[in-house]
Amino acid sequence: MLDKELVEALKISTYPHESLQLILTKISDKKFDLSATDSKGNTYLHIACQYAPEPVVKLLINEMKNRKIKPEKGSDKTENLYAFSSFLKKGKRH
Repeated sequence: MLDKELVEALKISTYPHESLQLILTKISDKKFDLSATDSKGNTYLHIACQYAPEPVVKLLINEMKNRKIKPEKGSDKTENLYAFSSFLKKGKRH
């Protein structure tokens, strides 16, 4: 189950200091489950890709890589996100 506080912080398009601090605190906590999903199979990365600025998406991707979180086998949605992360690394996001 996704943390509602973090989901709301990720959805704020302009990041006041408090929201950014919450995001940084939650995703840098090694005990925090970054692979959690909602009832539709969305992860924090899915939500960040929809709403958050690119630096937040990259921060999430890097933290997931540091923890060696990989897409589940057969999870097209997550595999597409990792393809998107490769796309971001090449600097092609507008």
